Amino acid sequence: MTASIYRPRSGKELIDATFELVRANFAAFATVAVIGYLPRLICRLIIPHSPILTSFILTALISIPPGIIAQGVLIHIASDAYLGQSIDIDRSLRASMSAFWRLLGADIAAGLLVTIGFLLFIVPGLILTARFFVVPAVVMLEEERAVDKVLDRSQMLCQDTRKRIIKFTLIVAVAGLLGGLVIGTSAAIFKSSIVTALLNLAFDAFAYSFWLVFMTLQYYDGRIRKEGYDSELIARETPAPLATT
Repeated sequence: MTASIYRPRSGKELIDATFELVRANFAAFATVAVIGYLPRLICRLIIPHSPILTSFILTALISIPPGIIAQGVLIHIASDAYLGQSIDIDRSLRASMSAFWRLLGADIAAGLLVTIGFLLFIVPGLILTARFFVVPAVVMLEEERAVDKVLDRSQMLCQDTRKRIIKFTLIVAVAGLLGGLVIGTSAAIFKSSIVTALLNLAFDAFAYSFWLVFMTLQYYDGRIRKEGYDSELIARETPAPLATT
């Protein structure tokens, strides 16, 4: 990214920037997302015939830890790409591992609140989704450890852009439904659980990467709007004047 894009952006500009970052760093995003989703793929292939409670527990134990780690890595990579820094998956992995428990705790807290909101006739759930949208990014990119302060920080950063976050959430939901229809049709044609699982893996990995990159850009956009963070970023990229004698 160049200094010219460090400014508040519209929702369309943020989506365009998300596509640009994903396209420019597709190999890194795809690799991390696929590895993060592989345990879920294994669960879909192996566990379906287990009792419901056993299936739920095994799926959680197998898929949640790598999913949380992949979430952190993807956010860290997206941040590096946005700031014009070189992408180092090993460094991002170490950062995600060190933040694992904080990420897990914050995700659970925000997830429970959003779930309760959706149970109250959907609209409160969308509002809470917009409030807590950048919670994982706050955990990964800042030093705050207290969950309540992470939630407050996310709410503050998203305060001026809740409508566009809700629109983005609805767009992703519709895209997910359409993707599910395409995959369901393909499953009926190929009649192969493996093919269906692989299609699900590819779709989920791309959608998850896109979601987290947009979230990271929304985090920085919130900081630019609320804290003038663009001035700091531009100053970093502006060469210091040469000393004169």
